Amino acid sequence: MTNRLFIILWVVSGFFTGGCMKSKDQEEQRYTWSTEAPLTIPYRTRLQRFERGNVIRNPSFETGRTFTLGSSPSSFVIDGWQQIGQQVQWVDIRKDSMFARDEAFSGYRSVKITRKNAHETDEQGDGVISEFIKVIPGNYTLSLYARLENIHPPKARLGIKMYDAIDVQLMYFDRNKIAISPNQKYPGKDQFINTSFKSLSFANYDQIASLDWGKIIGKSAHFPFPDGDIPSEAHYVKIFIGLKGTGTLWIDSIHFSYSDCNFSVNERMRIYTDTSYSPIEAIVPTPKNYRKLESVVFKSPGITGEQQPLIILPSYPDVLIDKAAGLLQDALGISDDRLIRETNPVKLEKSKLVFSLGATGVYKQYQAGLPVNAILPHPQGYYIYSPANMPHLVFLGGNNSSGIYYAVTTVLQMIDKRQPVYHNARIIDYPDFANRFVALADQPGAPVNQQGELAEELTRYKLNGALSARKPVLHNQLLDSAGYEKRDAGHRIGPEFYSGSSWFSIRTDHADIDRYISFSGIKPVFMDNSMQISAVTAQSAGNDPGTAGKIRLYNLFEPYDNAGIREHFSKLDTTTFFINLAAGSEIDVIRLATAADFMWNAAAYSGDHSLWKVLQARYGADASRKLIQYADKYSLMLEVLFRMKITSQVPRNLKNELQILADLNLLVTEIGKELGSDHRLVNELKALNEALKEELSRFAGKIIP
Repeated sequence: MTNRLFIILWVVSGFFTGGCMKSKDQEEQRYTWSTEAPLTIPYRTRLQRFERGNVIRNPSFETGRTFTLGSSPSSFVIDGWQQIGQQVQWVDIRKDSMFARDEAFSGYRSVKITRKNAHETDEQGDGVISEFIKVIPGNYTLSLYARLENIHPPKARLGIKMYDAIDVQLMYFDRNKIAISPNQKYPGKDQFINTSFKSLSFANYDQIASLDWGKIIGKSAHFPFPDGDIPSEAHYVKIFIGLKGTGTLWIDSIHFSYSDCNFSVNERMRIYTDTSYSPIEAIVPTPKNYRKLESVVFKSPGITGEQQPLIILPSYPDVLIDKAAGLLQDALGISDDRLIRETNPVKLEKSKLVFSLGATGVYKQYQAGLPVNAILPHPQGYYIYSPANMPHLVFLGGNNSSGIYYAVTTVLQMIDKRQPVYHNARIIDYPDFANRFVALADQPGAPVNQQGELAEELTRYKLNGALSARKPVLHNQLLDSAGYEKRDAGHRIGPEFYSGSSWFSIRTDHADIDRYISFSGIKPVFMDNSMQISAVTAQSAGNDPGTAGKIRLYNLFEPYDNAGIREHFSKLDTTTFFINLAAGSEIDVIRLATAADFMWNAAAYSGDHSLWKVLQARYGADASRKLIQYADKYSLMLEVLFRMKITSQVPRNLKNELQILADLNLLVTEIGKELGSDHRLVNELKALNEALKEELSRFAGKIIP
C-alpha cells in the first residue's frame, strides 16, 4: 500500500515538475519573440491570442458592487477597474431618477466623469484604470465608445489645444509588473514619441461643445507609424481613460485585442484555402438578402434546340439591357434565336432555363408575386426571383436598366459553365452607396485596349464610375499641420474630398469626422486612400516599411482593409464613396473587386473572405491556393532583399535566396498551367519575378541566371 502510494505521488509530482519545466521553457522562448517580427512567435500562440478577441474584463462596466451608507450609495467597485479621483460616477440607466437612458451606450452601465474645475498644474485627471492585462509581443487594437459635453482643455489660457484633456493611456509593464518606457522612434523624423498616449483623435480640438456616442480609436500617431505595436518586453498592460479638462465624459464598451496584423498572408488565408465555395457563396459583391433554391441543369447530352436556355427581353430594350442580355447569352452559350421579345407559353414550358429581363410579357403575368416593393426605396436595387411552381423561370428585375444590369452581373456568377448548372437563388439586393468610384487610370504607356478591358472587369463587380485621383482632399492631419481655422458659419468648402484622419485614411474614427464636419459644415464624401498602402510600389502592409519583420507580412493581393469606416457611415455623404486606386493591372482588379464588395454591402464585408471569393471565382480553387502560396513566398523574398539592403551585406551562401526565387518561378509555371501561360495575371507574376531576380543580382554583385 505504501509503495503504491509512493508511486502515485511520484507520478503526480512528475506532472508538476514537467509543468514547471514547460513554463520555464516558454519564458525562455519568449525572449526571442518580437513585435517587430511577429512570425518569431509560434503561430498557435498568436492564433489563440487573436481568437480570444477582447481581453478586457468587464469592458462595458456592467458588473461590480455598490456600498451604501444609510439610504444612499456612497461608493462603488467596478469589476476589473479602479476608480481614480472623486469625480467618477458608475451610471445605471435603470435608475431613471439619477440617469437618462442615453447615458449608456450598451447594456445598462457606463462610467461618467464630470469636472467643473481643472488646474493647469494637474498631472492626472479623474477616470478609471484597468487591472493588469497579460499580453504577448505584437500589434493590438484599442477602441472605446465615448460621449462628451462642454469639454475644455485645462491650459486653454495658454492657447494650448485639447492635447490630453481627454486622457487615454496604454501603459506597459515587464514580467515583474514594473513600468517600462513607452518611447518609440518615429519613422521619418529624428524624435521619439510616447506610445502610451492614445488620445490623438481629440488632441487638436480647441474645445468640444458636444459629441454624441461614437467609436473612438486609441492611437498615438498616423501612418507610417505602426500604431498599436507594444514593446516586445511588455508582459502586461493597463488602460487608463479619464478627463483632465473640464466638462463631462461618458465612456463605455472598451475593446483591446490582438490584431490580424500579426499574421502572414498564408496564415491569414489558411481558414479559406481548404474551402471551396459554391457559386452563390462566392458572389461579389455579397447580396443583401438571398435564399438558395434548387439548382437547374440547363444543358445535358442529347438536349434539343427548343430545350436550350431562353432569354426574354422587353419589347424595346435600351442599350444597357441589350448589353446585359449579350453577357448572359455568352455565359449560357446560346444562339441569337434564343433571345426573344414575345411571350410564348410553349417555348417557356420546353426550355430547361428561362430568364426574363425587366418588363416583359411574362413579367406582367407574374408581377403580383414578385418582390417589386422590396427594392422600390433603392434606385439601383434589383431582384432575382423564381416562382415556387416554376423553378426554371427566373425573373431579373430592377427599378431601372442599371438594376437589371446588376441582376445579370450577379447571375453570371451563379452559372457554372463546366457542369453546366445554374445555381438558383432568390435575391433582393441594393448598394450602400449610389456612386461607387475608383480612380481613373493614369498610365500613358498602358495599351488603351487593356485599360478598357480592366474597366469592363470592374463593372462586373458593380463599380459604376471613375474619378481623377488629382482631386483636392482634406484630412485631419492636414488641418492640424496647416493650422486651418474653423470656417465661418454657413461657409461650406467646395469640391474637396475627405480622406479621414490622415491622407492614408486608416484608423479614422467618430471624433476625426466630427472635427472635420465642424470645420467644413458638411457631411463629407469619403476619398479612401488606404489601398495605396499595400500597392506593389509601397509593400508596407500598413506597417513601418523600415522593419524587415513587418515586410514579411505584406500581401501582394491585399484586400480592402479600412472596413472600420462603416461604423461612421451616418456622418458621411452616402451618395458617393471613392476608392483612390486605379486599375492598371490584373492584381489591381483583384484588390478593387474586394473594395467593390465593401462599397456595396459593408455590413457583410470581411477582407480575407472577400479576397478568397474573388480569387476562387476568377481563377478556380486550385489556382487560388497557389496564388496565396505565391504571395507568401513573395513577401519572404521582399524581406530577404530588404535585410540585404539595410545591412549592405550579401549572405555568404545565396542558396536560400535562390531557392525562394526558384519556388516563385515554379509557382508561376503551375499557375500558368491552370490559367494559360499568356494569362494577364501570369504575365504580371512573371514580371514581378524578373524584377526580384534583377534586384537580387544587384545585391549579389553578379548575374543571377
